[in-house]
Amino acid sequence: MLMYIALEELERFGISTIDGFIKNFADIETGTAYDWQNGTVAEKRILKGFKNIRTLQAVFFKYTDYQNDPQKINLDKPDAHNSPNVIPSNPEQTSVLQSVSAELERYKKTNKEDRRDLFPGQNYLTFYSQMRTASLDLELHDPASYSNWQNPKLEILAGNARRNHVASGGSLQQGNVQGYHRLHGLHRRGA
Repeated sequence: MLMYIALEELERFGISTIDGFIKNFADIETGTAYDWQNGTVAEKRILKGFKNIRTLQAVFFKYTDYQNDPQKINLDKPDAHNSPNVIPSNPEQTSVLQSVSAELERYKKTNKEDRRDLFPGQNYLTFYSQMRTASLDLELHDPASYSNWQNPKLEILAGNARRNHVASGGSLQQGNVQGYHRLHGLHRRGA
């Protein structure tokens, strides 16, 4: 992305290709990587992290801050407040998560040679993906079993978004909160 929006900045560092970007900012080493094409694990060159991070952040934020500057884009923005919304799973979700976790434990205890037959198409990542999806929304996890499931997390999150907006001086008539009303109404109707 920076190659397209910050070309002149990167050229100041002598960067004109992706290889130059990697050489200047990427910390590459040999390590174990999962090959999505064939489902195997192999030794490859992988991205361990970034180097020269302060310089990279400065370039990145120069453009993202400009793009998000309300005076430059002529748009009122709500105040930014970091308000984490940790919403525990409800009993239905907890039950599903325990079930997936039990299957994962069974998978772990199964010999690698037998896993392909006993758990077709499954691997560690698919189990973690199932748990993540179930923790967010059971209807996404299993549409047949949880059709029109009323997601309590969505309800709480929508209410929190509304309260945060009002607490920061926002009006219920502004566009951001109209999105809350649409979301809240759709969720209540099971849409």
